[in-house]
Amino acid sequence: MKIKRTKIVCTIGPASEKSATIEAMIKAGMNVARLNMSHGTHAWHEKTIKTILTASKKSGEPVTLLADIQGPKIRLGELLEKGVMLKTGSTISFGQSGLPVTYEAIYKHDKPGHRIMIDDGILEVKVT
Repeated sequence: MKIKRTKIVCTIGPASEKSATIEAMIKAGMNVARLNMSHGTHAWHEKTIKTILTASKKSGEPVTLLADIQGPKIRLGELLEKGVMLKTGSTISFGQSGLPVTYEAIYKHDKPGHRIMIDDGILEVKVT
């Protein structure tokens, strides 16, 4: 008996979330279903996990779930058409009075001295 020593890890997202697609991925050799927890809602993740587990059981092949838990990203919301000019050393604010963000309570968690990374670290601001 030949032992398989490699695993095929597949990221599940909007293009691959349907039951038929996941079943086909398992048939093609998927061993691990990766979910990026930085994207999607809790409800979407719950539904997708159930779909994966059902497909795994139906196929008779075990599939491991891998939750990539970088954590939720706070994203910028809809900017005004004119945009926002950011200059080194300038002061900006977040929320209703400044740059719109997807998490309005950001001010509850960030303290003076904390850094906020924007665009995966391309821009950095310091909380004052």
